[in-house]
This record gives sequence, structure tokens and C-alpha cells, in this order.
Amino acid sequence: MMLAALIVVIAAQKGNMGDRRPEPPWNHFSSKAGLPELRAIRESIEKKYGRIPETSGSPAAEADAPMAAYLKSHSAADAFRAVYMILATRRGWEAHQFKLGVDPFKNLPVDDYEVVRLRFLWNWTFLDYQLGPLGDRLLARDPNDAEVLWADSFICSHYHNETKGVERAEKLVKLLPCVQSYLRAADAHAYMYLVTKKPEDGKLTVYWFDKYFAKAKKDDPDYAMSVKERAYFKKQGF
Repeated sequence: MMLAALIVVIAAQKGNMGDRRPEPPWNHFSSKAGLPELRAIRESIEKKYGRIPETSGSPAAEADAPMAAYLKSHSAADAFRAVYMILATRRGWEAHQFKLGVDPFKNLPVDDYEVVRLRFLWNWTFLDYQLGPLGDRLLARDPNDAEVLWADSFICSHYHNETKGVERAEKLVKLLPCVQSYLRAADAHAYMYLVTKKPEDGKLTVYWFDKYFAKAKKDDPDYAMSVKERAYFKKQGF
């Protein structure tokens, strides 16, 4: 996100933090490990494409066939695969919505662990602060879940828990060093700097941007904005 917009966004989000609307009904999962069939689908996608922070830039067309299969069968397995493949082929911070009248989640069990986890990964791009408690619950279940760390770090940074956002980003880059992880760390420290104004946060922002630029392609959807954001910190003397 461009620094020019960060302060405006932070100010706008302060109002949301006082909003105490109840969590959505799918924000909790049962004590079960998750349906084995759905976990197997997730693992097969991870094996082929990597985990979601690693998959940015995978051909979007590869999500078309799974969605077509779901629209034909409306089975839980096809619904789960269709959503996961959209996430696996998402570019950068892009947010996706289903076409009008299409909602694969309606064919999935509400409180299954794999489904709730998938909903978290699907909804975080809309910056829903209500997902914060769910991120905590998911990470209590699996503290090394890199996909959840990636998403929850973003939510924490953008909803006034900058310290936790940094902590989770730094854990993420240790578990899964890749282009999107480096960018997440840079963004987390950028938000921290805007709050603390500490030079160490500015320096770490530039450090992680440099790691990102060393690996990112110029057609990466976040590249242009990242150039401007890094330039802002360079002007501050970092």
C-alpha cells in the first residue's frame, strides 16, 4: 500500500476499532481436525503450487476448470478446490469476489476447520477487522501455519496491532522466505514506523523492501507501489 494513503487509512480504521459487531457465524471451528478429503485437496494444491504467499503470479486461468467443475457438481470437494485455486492464482494483494449468484461456501460445512481456515484466507483481503480473533484461534491450533501468518499479519498491521503484525511477519519470513513474505515484512515495518517513528523501523522497512526487489519481477502487481513506498523511506534518510 502506498505511503501517501497509509495515514488516511489508519485514521479511517480507528473508527472501525470501536465497532463491536458480533463475529460472523463461520468465525469458529469445531474441535475436529477438518475433513480428510478437504485437507487432501489443500495438500495437493500446496504440493503443486506452494503455499499461498509463494504462489503469486501462477496462471489465473488454472482456476477456471475447478470453478467450472464446481458449478456443474456443487459438491463440497469441488467447492473447496475452486476457492483454493482462486487463492493460489491470486496476484499479490488482489481481492477477489465470486460472480453474482455464485457462492461455493454455501456447499461447505460451516464449522469444519479446513473450511473456516479457507474462509479466513478468502476474506482477509477485504481487511475485515472481525477476523482478528479467528486469526488468533487458527494460530493457536497451528502456530507455524505460514498462510495464516501471512494473512493475519496483514490484518494486525492494518487494524492497529502493529507489534503483532511485525512479529507474525518476521516469523513468516523465517518459515517461508519468498517475494510476498518479504513484502509483508516491509509493509508491517512501514506501519510500525508510522506509529513509533523509530529509526530502526524505518531501516527494517527498507531492508525488507530490498529483499523484495531482489526477487520480485517488475510485472508483480505490487512492484510499482513498492517502489514509491521505498522511495518515501529513502527520503527520510533510511
